[in-house]
Amino acid sequence: MRKLIIMLSAVVLVSCSSSRYGAVNKLCRGNISNTSLVGICVYDLDKKKVVYEYNADQRMRPASCMKVLTAITSLKYLGQGYIYTPQVDSRGWGWCWDDAETNAIPWKASQQYTVAGAIVPMMKNSDNLMAEGIFNELSKPYTRSGSVACINNMLVAAGVDTMQCKIADGSGLSLYNYVTPRALVKALVYAYNNDEIYKKLYPALPIAGVDGTLRKRMRGTAAEGNVHAKTGTVTGIVSLAGYYRARNGHNMCFSIINQGVSTSGAGRSFQDRICILLCK
Repeated sequence: MRKLIIMLSAVVLVSCSSSRYGAVNKLCRGNISNTSLVGICVYDLDKKKVVYEYNADQRMRPASCMKVLTAITSLKYLGQGYIYTPQVDSRGWGWCWDDAETNAIPWKASQQYTVAGAIVPMMKNSDNLMAEGIFNELSKPYTRSGSVACINNMLVAAGVDTMQCKIADGSGLSLYNYVTPRALVKALVYAYNNDEIYKKLYPALPIAGVDGTLRKRMRGTAAEGNVHAKTGTVTGIVSLAGYYRARNGHNMCFSIINQGVSTSGAGRSFQDRICILLCK
């Protein structure tokens, strides 16, 4: 009888999972795909495999989800205790100052930060200049090519084919950034598997319905307090990448990019619906 119960429970879980991803697939093939591009990758960190993908290898602009790669790289190469004074060139290559989250400058030119302290406002509030300060610090004397090489090296360590990516800055403001949803997920998997990185990255991510740039999203749903993810918004692009816990208790990571959306609200609404489905 006990074996029968276990078998029936397994069948129910598989059925629920299939139904959930079927619903996600239906959303991806819905009206939003008629006029814009959608890319999704979902990875089960316990099973160690991709459980859902939709255009996962499509090269797309990450917007502020670029900060996920910057944070992971800085924690890997500089370390959480590294102390620095942010240096930023406000004339970034291909920058699009349309980020809908914040362009505030919360620091003074002489103020010092640790990497661990800097990534909190960078991730929670999507602080662009904080991200550029860390990006520049990856390569002294502040050369863009050196910082790009550092991020590419991290991506290689994460198992990413860097020929499918193009890194232009650390904030995601540049229109020349291109990554794939799968690349973002592989970076998140890499962070999860490296405790010194993950224990600083995870608490810095906005929490759905609770704080940061996700504080007003997914409230009163299964995703509230569960989804910990970085948001991204520039004109025509909305992105979201991070972690959540599935109903079966498995730890998961995911990335969603909407490119070519007419309004950021349409992209956020779509992504919220996806996250709620994943968490049910």
